[in-house]
Amino acid sequence: MTQKKKFIIGNWKMNPATTSLATDIFKKIQKDTAHLTKTQTIICPPYIYLESLARLQGLSKAAKKTKKKKKESSHTLAPVLLGAQNLNSEPMGARTGEISGELLKQFGVTHVIIGHSERRDLGETDAIINTKILAALNWKFKVILCVGEKVRDDDGHYLAFIKNQLEQALAGVKKENLKSLIVAYEPVWAIGATEAIPPSSIHGMTIFIRKTLFDIYKTRTLTTPILYGGSVDSKNAGEILQQGSADGLLIGRQSLDPNAFTAIAVTANTLS
Repeated sequence: MTQKKKFIIGNWKMNPATTSLATDIFKKIQKDTAHLTKTQTIICPPYIYLESLARLQGLSKAAKKTKKKKKESSHTLAPVLLGAQNLNSEPMGARTGEISGELLKQFGVTHVIIGHSERRDLGETDAIINTKILAALNWKFKVILCVGEKVRDDDGHYLAFIKNQLEQALAGVKKENLKSLIVAYEPVWAIGATEAIPPSSIHGMTIFIRKTLFDIYKTRTLTTPILYGGSVDSKNAGEILQQGSADGLLIGRQSLDPNAFTAIAVTANTLS
């Protein structure tokens, strides 16, 4: 049975400060992760950097095609894919400050983060998130759906909260669309903390999310990747992936450090 690739996704949020720094970070990650065959790296930068990074990504694709032609080597470069941090459900129109799938497609974007806790804090409801997911799937994007509780209570009410997030976000999403879905579990209370939650807790949440998806879609053949995000670094990545049974990681601040991000990706590659 072929093992699934691990997903290592960098969410740059509203960073870095300049295009020059963004391209330097991206080029370093691109170069240092090109040999990883069991891990897919994805960078989600601010929109203004997409065009510049798309050009660099194009060079990587060209290099991949060139290397494929070399019969003496069976290895190919693993390109760093581009993702977006958000998208509007409308294709075009009077949506000041928003970005649509039609615009993102111009820059080779393949993945879109939807439902991040920071967007939810700005007022995004589960209903809005649902319309965005349906629009993203219509545009043939891979969706990175973020779910997670703000507080963890001893009575387990947070589980019902996460189940509701999944049910509402995936309303109208067909079973055949699950191949384009990634779920990222990000406990809001753990984001920005000094350390991630215990791998045993992450393992429990991956099982719970898979069970919830089974309850929704009634299929045991689910292959939807379940990622973890929240205070991930190169020191705890291995434990989270292995003991936490995560299929990948959604990384914030550490993704702006190309050496740290690469170290995490390399760790994931050895465990895949």
